[in-house]
Amino acid sequence: MSYKIYGLIHPITKKICYVGLTTRTLKERLAQHNNPVKSNPTKIAKLKRSLKEKKFSIILLKDCSSKEDMYNSEITFIKFYRESGLKIYNITDGGEYAKQTPESIRKMLETKKKKGTFPKGLKGEENVTSIFKEEEIL
Repeated sequence: MSYKIYGLIHPITKKICYVGLTTRTLKERLAQHNNPVKSNPTKIAKLKRSLKEKKFSIILLKDCSSKEDMYNSEITFIKFYRESGLKIYNITDGGEYAKQTPESIRKMLETKKKKGTFPKGLKGEENVTSIFKEEEIL
């Protein structure tokens, strides 16, 4: 499996505005950021909607050797760019998925289903809101 840290490049300022992690291709992840679901309340999704037709670009910041390396690297890059004075739209300081237990993931998924924000019938990598592959959750 491939573990990556990426940066989204703001289409106007041409500076990194978001740091993320993914096990997908950068092309797939970029497509998700450039087409946010209208109900997505995150800062980066709101920013994209405000940019209308302008699109983010993406840059690979680091190829990671493990899931743990990916989570730790996300924290490091977010901290670095914030301390450098860039406006970073990440809601958290990163690494939060490293702390999630199977029980907390189950509760999060149940809440999404109750709120109607969980896409029906899509599992694992088919679900654009998923950060895990189906076998990782099982």
